Amino acid sequence: ETLVNEVKVPGNYRSRINGSKYASGIYFYRLTTPKGTETKKVVKK
Repeated sequence: ETLVNEVKVPGNYRSRINGSKYASGIYFYRLTTPKGTETKKVVKK
């Protein structure tokens, strides 16, 4: 499921996701930039 799909100008950003509809567990998110793609893990308790 894609929660955010935006193109932004260079800078620093923060995003908050309302996770109340998601069960506890391990989730992954992916950030893609012109310099590459990075995947990170988030644990929801």
